[in-house]
Amino acid sequence: MDFKITTTAFEGFALIRREPKTILVWAGVSLITSLVFGVATALFGLGGLRNGLATPTPAAAGVALISQLAMALLGLLLAAVLGGAVYRAILRPEQPAWARLRIGADEGRLMGLWVIMGLVFVGCTLVAMIPVLILGSIAGLLLAGTAGGPRVVIVIGYLLFLVILAGFATRLSLAGPMTFSEQRLQVFGSWKLTKGRFWKLLGVYALVALILTPLYLLFFAVYGGATYLSVGGDWNKAWQEIIQPYSTSMAGYFTPARTVYIVLAAGLGAVMNGLMYAPSAVIYRALVGDGAESKADVFS
Repeated sequence: MDFKITTTAFEGFALIRREPKTILVWAGVSLITSLVFGVATALFGLGGLRNGLATPTPAAAGVALISQLAMALLGLLLAAVLGGAVYRAILRPEQPAWARLRIGADEGRLMGLWVIMGLVFVGCTLVAMIPVLILGSIAGLLLAGTAGGPRVVIVIGYLLFLVILAGFATRLSLAGPMTFSEQRLQVFGSWKLTKGRFWKLLGVYALVALILTPLYLLFFAVYGGATYLSVGGDWNKAWQEIIQPYSTSMAGYFTPARTVYIVLAAGLGAVMNGLMYAPSAVIYRALVGDGAESKADVFS
């Protein structure tokens, strides 16, 4: 089977339409997690330490480090649970699970996969920087003293860097649904499966990005407006509140503006969870099929 770019890009909306109550549950889970993060930030004084408002003692620094590691692990677990829920809804719709949510081996594998993928993309970033540095060095020698020449080359170099990185990301984009479906870590299996389909995949993801961008802008417009009003109409204070949203007290952290942000982020996050994860799962299902025989055909 094959997939259509437009239909696949909108699969997240199809999932939301089929299971609206499920999306509400995901929003609730995200909200609870955000509240836990906020409480931990205030109780353990992480806001003051992050912003340099407090000088940490060795004990306080240790507590802060452990707290941040625990919060990072919780965030990774939440991503795996919600991502796995989308994969389950599309790849195993018959599997019983409350709001498609589970914490089990599937989610553990996804957590491991995303840690490995993070390291892989660090390596990809370093590799992608090589031609940029080479190009920049050559341009510096050839265009020395030329007005505007080096800047143009720098822009071209960064565009080249983004193209290379996007290529890696696109070719490895099916690693998540592959790992979930086959119940084993599949870091590079996606590279073979996506061979000859790069431009269609890129088209799907570009369309998804176009869908998500207005949602992001609307979200930050609402948050920015709420913050602006909460600080008395001072843009400098509003911006400071947005870029450093940490405090050492519960009342200082859960300001009206930040409370609006947390609630909206939970709802938007649940929607975007479906919009981001659904396309790759649908693509994987279309390319591989449902049976073991189909998988053997693809990877032979």
